[in-house]
Amino acid sequence: RQIKWQKSLNENGNLKIGYSKISQELFWEILNKYQVDDKSEVYFATKNEEFRIHRKEGGVWMYDFTDVKRRKIIEFHGDMYHGNPKKYLPEDCPHPFRKNITAKDMWEKDKKKRELAEQNGFEIFVVWDSEYRWGNKKEVIKKCLDFLEIKK
Repeated sequence: RQIKWQKSLNENGNLKIGYSKISQELFWEILNKYQVDDKSEVYFATKNEEFRIHRKEGGVWMYDFTDVKRRKIIEFHGDMYHGNPKKYLPEDCPHPFRKNITAKDMWEKDKKKRELAEQNGFEIFVVWDSEYRWGNKKEVIKKCLDFLEIKK
């Protein structure tokens, strides 16, 4: 019964492991501004898959939106899942499922992930969920396009 329930959540879009529906909305908006021939080297979850970089200690980091040709990555951070520093103190534990992880722990993990991408020649731009969801979506899209150097 549990397996059937889990499968139903995954297939019906109510549970997405590693990404949110709203992040994918943003990424499709961005992709629609690309020239047709530039789209093939762009990776994100609902287009093809998230781009991966292997870690020395084993495993991989997965990046939310990656333009391999331009060597640019956009990370879409959920406020609770990444401990938005505008909302949480370092000692807060905002993650809804991992209550023993502090915001500071999250920041250190994100820093390691960012550093690996930079070591591999990528630049990173971070969009916070609340900035896009509750802010000016057009302005966030513009910032992303400017970062990616996409002509509007």
